[in-house]
Amino acid sequence: MFASAISRWAPRLHGDVVLGLRAAFPMVAEHLPAVEETGVLMPLFPGSFSGYCHRPLQLRAEIRAARLECVDLIGIQGIAFALPDLDERMADPQARAIVLEAARTLERVPELLGISPHLLATTRREDS
Repeated sequence: MFASAISRWAPRLHGDVVLGLRAAFPMVAEHLPAVEETGVLMPLFPGSFSGYCHRPLQLRAEIRAARLECVDLIGIQGIAFALPDLDERMADPQARAIVLEAARTLERVPELLGISPHLLATTRREDS
């Protein structure tokens, strides 16, 4: 089974730093510490997105609690989410190769997993 999760630090890194949501939603500043503490992502306005954000080790623990084995855990975007010129880099063969090499090299580094806005776990049943 594949399981995707939102990183605990995605709201700060992607939402606040990269997307600048605080400009449109000043309450982001007061929400961030609670999200990072609890993982609960509250909607910014009625009807908007809400969710739960994971720490990488926490996601592994939830997988074990479900009696699954975590075969692999990667950061899906890595630092690429923060590149304002990602489209241009991906259009240039040499720049694309550099971005993809960095992504492949760093996607499984435990200390860096949480920097990616999304995590992807590959799991299997423990008895298989």
